[in-house]
Amino acid sequence: SPNMASAAAELLVSVASLSCIVVCVVLKLPQIGQIWAAGSAKGVSLNSTLLEWLCYAVMMSYHFVNGYPLSTYAEYLFLNIQDLVLVLMILYFGDRLGLEALLYIAGYIAVVSVLSTSLTVAKIVINFVLPVSMSSKLIQLRALWTSRDASSVSSTTWFLAFYSCVARIFTTIMETGDIPVLLTQSSAAVLNCSIALSVVFLNGQKAAGKREKRA
Repeated sequence: SPNMASAAAELLVSVASLSCIVVCVVLKLPQIGQIWAAGSAKGVSLNSTLLEWLCYAVMMSYHFVNGYPLSTYAEYLFLNIQDLVLVLMILYFGDRLGLEALLYIAGYIAVVSVLSTSLTVAKIVINFVLPVSMSSKLIQLRALWTSRDASSVSSTTWFLAFYSCVARIFTTIMETGDIPVLLTQSSAAVLNCSIALSVVFLNGQKAAGKREKRA
């Protein structure tokens, strides 16, 4: 019956939303842990992380100022905090923690303050999230393939990011139908998967190389 179908669809959306939020609460923890354990952020691009952090700030503010349900964007609260920690860790292990960090934080606060209070500005800026988000991921891909060292990069984080995009594509189609959000999430899903597979491939190559040396 239509009522049962509608109830089932609502349940699926709720499960997808909840799973996405749960994944995003821990999304960057494998990456943070990997950098800490390695004592290095080699292969993790600061520029990529900064651009991603900016995108998360814009997406969070855009959903908030549009009055969308918190369930459709709650994960961005956690992702913003985790990317702040990542930026600070990359700076710390690169001996650059100081004024640079304060400038990034001040810039972030300014962006969120403006976008959370102006729907007009948010609607203009959301159109730049797609190219900026893609640039962020392409910079990370390039950093991986240039250094060919993925030892500090967590494939778990990137596979979780891929899942969260797929879940958000589904919930956005069902709840808001917002085209800029759909385009951003679809493109991000493809690149997140590409980065995760690159990490697996490069680490596999490195492990194979070590085995050959031992032999």
